Amino acid sequence: MNIIYLIIFCILGYSTLILGSIKWKKSILYTIAIGSIVNANIFHAIDYPINIFGLNFGMNSVIYVLYLFCILIMYKDFGKKETNTLIVCSLGGIIFAAAVQFLTNVASNGYAIEYLQDILAYFASCISSLVASLLLIKIFEIFNKKLNIYINTALTLLIASFIDSIIYYGITLSLKISFLSSDFWISLATLYLGKIISIIFAVVSLCFLNRYCNTNNKIKEDEK
Repeated sequence: MNIIYLIIFCILGYSTLILGSIKWKKSILYTIAIGSIVNANIFHAIDYPINIFGLNFGMNSVIYVLYLFCILIMYKDFGKKETNTLIVCSLGGIIFAAAVQFLTNVASNGYAIEYLQDILAYFASCISSLVASLLLIKIFEIFNKKLNIYINTALTLLIASFIDSIIYYGITLSLKISFLSSDFWISLATLYLGKIISIIFAVVSLCFLNRYCNTNNKIKEDEK
């Protein structure tokens, strides 16, 4: 029944986004995007495992999709310039969290090699998130010409999530587990129960955002 906690987070996270967007859409997107991407690097399956169906999941599986959804909504409603600013601020949040964690660990326990491994994980997250965020915009643009907005959103989030996972876990897990081992691919696959749940909530949330919180701002051609 631990899966219920993933659902509870989705309810809280996406409800906050919807309610906050009624009056403070841009501000709530910054708040949730930065909070999501930083916490996704902390509450993962290695340090905070959630056992579901005999497999270990992390809350990061649902949190990270919420970050990507904020990027997508920012692009859809406020354009590329504002989206790029949000991406930079989010990556800055990761770097700041990495510095705080490293200095706190060293101050509390003394230097240890695993603290450098933690820094590497944050660095991997910066790379994977940058690539996934930029490609998310491109994918959304391409699909927007051919697909319904809701199908486009679901596919774009799924593909961007997969890109992030391959890069991030390719850097971090490959140091401990071979790419060719079943453990690597099982660890990667377990993410996607949470991600699919979160994507479903994202699509439902988009319905509410389009109806009640739509800014009706068009993306300017010179911003593309």
